[in-house]
Amino acid sequence: MCRSILFPHDQLLNEIDLLKGLPIKEEFYVKNSDCLITDQEYSDAELIFKHFNCKNMNEYSLVFLKASIFQLSEVILQSPFKIFDYVYCIQILWEAMQ
Repeated sequence: MCRSILFPHDQLLNEIDLLKGLPIKEEFYVKNSDCLITDQEYSDAELIFKHFNCKNMNEYSLVFLKASIFQLSEVILQSPFKIFDYVYCIQILWEAMQ
């Protein structure tokens, strides 16, 4: 997984929404860019939903969270300002996923 996973934050307003499946493309609005997602982005979201056998948006959100943590760890580790030791960084991120 090389790219960020899109997540429909604005469409999930309560716990009941987390029990639903992947929203249709027209409802997958990205507020940050003030536009609908592209066909390719939606296709990627569907692929991830299916690949990880997500039954609902709650399970998709866990995949999104883990992917975000790993991407963040890469940013931290590639930073010229090494704040954390590599092993310590991985340990913190691993514990965050538990």
